[in-house]
Amino acid sequence: MSWHTVWDAVKFEATRRIAEPGRLSGVDALGVDEHVWAHTGWPGTGMLTGIVDHTRDVKGVVPARLLYLVPGRTGKAYADWLKERGKDFAAGIKTATLDPFRGYANAIRDELPEAITVLDAFHVVKLAGTVVDEVRRRVQQDTLGHRGRTGDPLLTDPQDPADRRRTPER
Repeated sequence: MSWHTVWDAVKFEATRRIAEPGRLSGVDALGVDEHVWAHTGWPGTGMLTGIVDHTRDVKGVVPARLLYLVPGRTGKAYADWLKERGKDFAAGIKTATLDPFRGYANAIRDELPEAITVLDAFHVVKLAGTVVDEVRRRVQQDTLGHRGRTGDPLLTDPQDPADRRRTPER
């Protein structure tokens, strides 16, 4: 079955669900991130802004329900979507998560001024890993005169004889 055949069915069902009255009632936490939709030939860049319901259920579980995909990866696209939902919807949002993209942060600041803004966990871990790598590279450069190589002390545990990254004794 071709992607376009599947998409026709998905588009029909998505359109039906989006039109359901009360679909957004009770939403108090939003997440936003970009999505690349290149495989369908989406008009424009193929970048979409995905908006997800992060409201916890009675057991504290976040079902992460997709609410909408907005064409483009801009703060304006997200801000316009929020404006279209109205002031009552915006007033009910207590938490807004995002990736570290300034456009989304600006949209949240402008359209959800009462919401607590939180960087999503994936990007926190990714940024932390990047910082650790940068420090490791800088320390290797400063102490060894070059970036990491097999057998370098910062890449191996000299106390662990099972560390396979160590260069064999010659």
